[in-house]
Amino acid sequence: GVSLAAAMLVTPAASAYLLTRRLWPMMLVSALIGALSSIIGLYISYYLNIVSGSSIVLTATVFFLLAFLWKRMKSRNM
Repeated sequence: GVSLAAAMLVTPAASAYLLTRRLWPMMLVSALIGALSSIIGLYISYYLNIVSGSSIVLTATVFFLLAFLWKRMKSRNM
């Protein structure tokens, strides 16, 4: 339980850090990623009949991986 709570706090912020550099946009993007992860994760847990906390964290992790890959592709093009 503690590791899921820590992951839900850290993962959206880490994703937002990859996408922005200023504090206010980072807080907004982090809140948006957290909210979307929660909504999408709850829908996934409902339709697949799995535990909601882990599906929310896995959804946030997918957002992080997408942000990481986008950042990496962007840095290679420069």
